[in-house]
Amino acid sequence: MAAQNEIEAVVLNLLKGELDINGLDNLVAAAYDPVSPHRAEANKALMGLQESPELWQLADGIIEKSQNPQARFFGLQILDDAIKSRWKILPPEQKDGIKNYVVGKIIAMSSDEAIMNGEKVFIGKLNLTLVEILKQEWPHNWPSFISDLVGSSKSSEVLCENNMQILKLLSEEVFDFSRDQMVTEKVKRMKESLNGEFAQIFELLDQFRNDALDCLTEIGTLQDLDPQYDPLFRQLFTGFLQRLGEVFSPETDLRSPFKYGTEDICLFIQKLALFLSGFFKAHLKALEVPESQDALIAGMFYLVRVSEVQDTEIFRICLEAWHMLAEDLYKSDHGSGASYYDASSTSRILNLNGNSAGNSSRKFVYSPVLTGVRQVMIANMAKPEEVLIVEDENGDIVRETTKDTDVIAQYKTMRDTLVYLTHLNCEDTDISGAMSEDEEKRFLVTVIKDLLGLCEATRGKDNKAVVASNIMYVVGQYPRFLRAHWKFLKTVVNKLFEFMHESHPGVQDMACDTFLKVSTKCKRKFVTVQSDETRPFIMELIESLPSIISDLEPHQVQAFYEAVGCMLNDKGPSLTINRQELQAKLMEMPNRTWRVIMDQAQNNVENLVDPATIKEIVKILKTNNRVCRSVGGLFTYQLQTFFLDMLNVYRVYSERISAAVAQQGAIATQMSLVRTMRSAKKEVLRLLIVFIDKSGPPEAEPIAVAKGFIPPVLDPILGDYQRNIAGARDPEVLTLFSTVVEKLKGNVVDEVPRVMEAIFECTLEMISKNFEDFPEHRIRFFEFLKAVNQHCFSALFNIPPEHQKLVVHAIVWAMKHTERNISDTGLEILHDLLMNVGK
Repeated sequence: MAAQNEIEAVVLNLLKGELDINGLDNLVAAAYDPVSPHRAEANKALMGLQESPELWQLADGIIEKSQNPQARFFGLQILDDAIKSRWKILPPEQKDGIKNYVVGKIIAMSSDEAIMNGEKVFIGKLNLTLVEILKQEWPHNWPSFISDLVGSSKSSEVLCENNMQILKLLSEEVFDFSRDQMVTEKVKRMKESLNGEFAQIFELLDQFRNDALDCLTEIGTLQDLDPQYDPLFRQLFTGFLQRLGEVFSPETDLRSPFKYGTEDICLFIQKLALFLSGFFKAHLKALEVPESQDALIAGMFYLVRVSEVQDTEIFRICLEAWHMLAEDLYKSDHGSGASYYDASSTSRILNLNGNSAGNSSRKFVYSPVLTGVRQVMIANMAKPEEVLIVEDENGDIVRETTKDTDVIAQYKTMRDTLVYLTHLNCEDTDISGAMSEDEEKRFLVTVIKDLLGLCEATRGKDNKAVVASNIMYVVGQYPRFLRAHWKFLKTVVNKLFEFMHESHPGVQDMACDTFLKVSTKCKRKFVTVQSDETRPFIMELIESLPSIISDLEPHQVQAFYEAVGCMLNDKGPSLTINRQELQAKLMEMPNRTWRVIMDQAQNNVENLVDPATIKEIVKILKTNNRVCRSVGGLFTYQLQTFFLDMLNVYRVYSERISAAVAQQGAIATQMSLVRTMRSAKKEVLRLLIVFIDKSGPPEAEPIAVAKGFIPPVLDPILGDYQRNIAGARDPEVLTLFSTVVEKLKGNVVDEVPRVMEAIFECTLEMISKNFEDFPEHRIRFFEFLKAVNQHCFSALFNIPPEHQKLVVHAIVWAMKHTERNISDTGLEILHDLLMNVGK
């Protein structure tokens, strides 16, 4: 756009009803050009044009003739605005003209696959415009719409695909978004019309059945509707099963068709899982009536067949439904709180066979299905959390827990489901936590007795180690029995201590893991005086600690310390021990080693940068980390003993790393000594993160932590982060201050501006060049910003105005991110920010 007078000329022509398409294209281009000097004037002109009551009459000309995509969207927008605001006062011929134009344009564009693929966004906007017309005209003034749509769908696959999108949008408007936009009577008529004509959609050609199943799923999974719709949902489900029976029976094995079938068949089975699982979760209560019993059980058997398919995503979909059903049946059968559906509301099915046993008969109705579910669960049981023994970048042997959180979550859900199923029929399976105490005692004594006998009879050290690992696993799975039998528990623990000296691969690891598990589940037994004992077992344990851990590797020692920390975490009223004193005795060995290192460093600071010394420091910090993780706020007394020394160690390593980078450039960060020093720095940060996270009353009040520990941390850590090159900045710094803000909240509001000054701008510069570099810094940066926004919002008014602008730019950058978790975090930050501003 050349000048202001040209903008005014274009606007004047348009307001007079004269379409200056070139002028409009230039006007829109200027409005969307971030570097145009006339962008503000062009935007203002377009906003003024949108308010013109008659401009919509030029919309078809703009859409047809414009060469600018944004101009075409502008034309469609003014038409959309007219439909929403002026439809009721338009004469019938103008309404018909608009309707015919929109329908014709959609058919013309969505009938050609090339245009459909190239203009998806614009066609999507056209679809929304048509839905706005339907909200005004259908069904009363356009009763043939569904029939017309189904008829046109049969002429072209791409047209059918777009028609399904229109139906989906219409369904969402009717069922999801109608509450605040249309009157109740209008919504009711639209729902009745859509339900009444849905059969036409389902009868489309076979190749479109997946799309139809999508629509059924949209409707079938609707929840929290008025009970008056229950008969319609029962009718929908029964009719669906009748049609499904024409495709395959409930006895059909779907594993082979899924493995060797076409893509459409595989997709159909997946969508079938979504429909059945979602329908049962939403409408199980509506189906639990005598007239629907056969359909309900048949549908359940279909879901069992689908669950057998070897596909992880399909199985997870089905698992949600089975977990819901098993939990609901268990709660209604045992009367342990409210079930998923109130038992009283399902009373109609409870006496189907004339049985007056109430809730128990519900279990028997589903019994044939549950047997199949148990078999599916056991055949597809997910792996529990796995631990890998690996060598880290510094040559140390460390244990890494598998990070596949989806598999671990699936394992926990499956285990819970199996526990419920076992309670419903104990003859099928025996699982820890699913038996009565007496049954568990008989079962465990029998198993342990047989395993001990097997261990005695077995020849060969390797074979004995295998049996020993079984014994350790079994005792770790039944903490209730151990808590009830102190002498047996003490024998088990002492046996574990023996195994900690066993050199056979894996035995020491399992002994330490089992000890940690037992300590977590039975901690009260170790810190109180038991019968026939003169003092709590923990005191005896700590006295013997040097000999117990003498043959353990560092990572095993750390697990042992964590286990003892779990015991000290118990704060029960029956405790007679001095927890602070016992913690000090527990930490005597690492504290002594730490003191020796500090004394040597005081004589010659070069001792601190010796690789062997750095590795020893890392081990000590990791041990403290594990104790802090388990003991909680009590750790504040231990941290006070070496806190300032630890920060000095951090400062020395920071200075040495900075000097190496200054001399040799970014390549210095890959040198062995620099990497070792960075690992020590990371352990300092991790320890501080865990301490802040676990802090709490009475030993570590938030205000005491904020005043006593945070100020000394700021200078060595923030200064180092700000001065370093990007490649030498540790992302744990961001996590540390996110944790500080989240846990200490308003107690650190005065420190937040200083923190933001040090980390905000330099981190934003690192991550805003593209969407790939520094992925760890990226997510942790936005987590920090989210924490500040939620807990220290007032601090944002105490930072410089240019930093306030950077906060807004950072949020916008996050929302544009290609990583879903980051873009979602950006949206959450924006929502919280707007809510805070609104307050």
